[in-house]
Amino acid sequence: MADILRGRARSRQGLFVGWIRALTPANSWPALAGLLVFAAMLALQQLIEPGTQRLLTSVFLFVALAQAWNIIGGYTGYASFGQVAFFGLGAYTVAVLMNNYHVSFWAALPLAVLVGVVFAVAIGLPLLRLRGHYFAIATLGAAEGAREVINNLTSVTGGGGGITIPTFGSDAPTPYFGKPGFYLAFLVLAAVSVVVAAVLARSRFGYAMVAVHEDEDAAGAVGINTTVVKVVAFGVSAAIVACAGAFYAFQQIEFYPTD
Repeated sequence: MADILRGRARSRQGLFVGWIRALTPANSWPALAGLLVFAAMLALQQLIEPGTQRLLTSVFLFVALAQAWNIIGGYTGYASFGQVAFFGLGAYTVAVLMNNYHVSFWAALPLAVLVGVVFAVAIGLPLLRLRGHYFAIATLGAAEGAREVINNLTSVTGGGGGITIPTFGSDAPTPYFGKPGFYLAFLVLAAVSVVVAAVLARSRFGYAMVAVHEDEDAAGAVGINTTVVKVVAFGVSAAIVACAGAFYAFQQIEFYPTD
């Protein structure tokens, strides 16, 4: 009798495990793990001191930047040293709009992302014809060129004297988020960047990026428009970086072209 009961218990347990496996296919486990990590980071915010909170905020920023670089440098195989240009353009777009025109941060944010994407497409069309070290050096040159332009537009950007975003009082277009607000903002940005990179990697476009990485000539020979793949990957990467730069600018309040 005991053996029969144990057998029935094992049968029910096996059936339960089967249901769980059916409801959660193998490829969904990374997503569930990511949700658990996100929830843990949200809960952790209430338990840690401000210094640790600021440290984790920086970690979330680097996660977003790493995922952005992974899209163009990892999947597509084009090592870009120009990411700093997109970061700076996102930061300065928000700073100029908020400081000079009193535009709210949330209205300036999509414009900052747009500026980063437009710049990426503009330099990507010619520079992505280069490969390897030549492309990397060219993007570094583009970043230095963008920095010099910002440094010399004194009437708009403040030049070498820097620019300050009004964050307190009646002159502030958007109230300052503070440490808890920026913790949440960068956590969400990191999560979104991870999701975007993961979705791209598992899509047909992601397979095209990997094909370009593995053998660009062969990818073109089988009908993949390698130019479109590279430029779109560059643009998506720039969008994430420019968004990160926008939040970073608001967090820092004051910054300079050399930062």
